[in-house]
Amino acid sequence: MGYVWLIVSIAAITAHQLFMKEGTLIAGEASEDLSELADWLLKLVSNPYTLSAIFFVAVSIIAWAFAMSRLKLSYITPLYAAVPIVFIAIFSLLLFEEDITRLGWLGIVIICAGVFLVSMQRESSDSKA
Repeated sequence: MGYVWLIVSIAAITAHQLFMKEGTLIAGEASEDLSELADWLLKLVSNPYTLSAIFFVAVSIIAWAFAMSRLKLSYITPLYAAVPIVFIAIFSLLLFEEDITRLGWLGIVIICAGVFLVSMQRESSDSKA
């Protein structure tokens, strides 16, 4: 069941980033003028995308706590850190038409290889335990 919580946490943190991006697109670019900051923050927190992002952060934190209570931290932390990077890059390409350079794709491949290696570490440590 720990893996289910890990997947939920990763999915929720990915959703958080995507919803937050959409929320900032609606609110517009943040002004560097501090006198306009309150208006921008009000626009940001009053749209449903930002509110959804906040919800997904809460879901991720709760699911992460459940995952941590059941799985090794040294195994799940690299997955929690790496997998959303890949998902966010791909969804940013699909949803926001952001470019991924060749170097970016190389980074995604390296991250996937790292996730694979971390999962191999998990299997070998389980077989010794």
